Amino acid sequence: MSFIKSLLNLFSSRNVQSQNTMHNPNHFIVDENNGTKFYMDNREYINPLKQELLDFSMKANGKITDIDTTIANCKKTLELYEKLKNYCYKTQAGIVYFEELWKPKNPNSFVVITKKRLQDLTENYDERKKYYENRQYVKTDLKKELILLISEQENILQKDVYLKFDSSLKNSISRVLSDMEKSGELERTKHGNSYQLSIKRR
Repeated sequence: MSFIKSLLNLFSSRNVQSQNTMHNPNHFIVDENNGTKFYMDNREYINPLKQELLDFSMKANGKITDIDTTIANCKKTLELYEKLKNYCYKTQAGIVYFEELWKPKNPNSFVVITKKRLQDLTENYDERKKYYENRQYVKTDLKKELILLISEQENILQKDVYLKFDSSLKNSISRVLSDMEKSGELERTKHGNSYQLSIKRR
């Protein structure tokens, strides 16, 4: 994923620069506007903040299982980014450091991607929440509920099963039932324009 590459490049480049500086003190000119010197002088503050920012960025832009958690992680990422920016912008050297290393330079920047994800999730909150809740439900609970329903209502028609669930789950139900038939868990018998369903006993 492009944002992960962006993060890794961002964090590794500063580590390389700082290591080079420690091994070669003549690697940079020491003056009040030098970004590398700013980092070296402030690394005890910057490094923990940088790691926390990395951790929340990965969570914010990872796979969504709960939309509210992802929104919170996006907000925390941007909050930490602003915290670092405000700290750096107190001095000219800090500005040089921040703009050299942290200011977004392309659309794959983790800051840009995080802002876009947050905007999408908040502006389309109801739609996105339903989508991700359904996806998580399909992953964890749908099959169990289908087994229970078909066990209690032997030979129920597939078209009637659809009516027991939200209409948005129809394709997911069809896929789960088909997979169950292929795995030998379910027997489907043609009945008119639908199928009779029964759980195979083992």
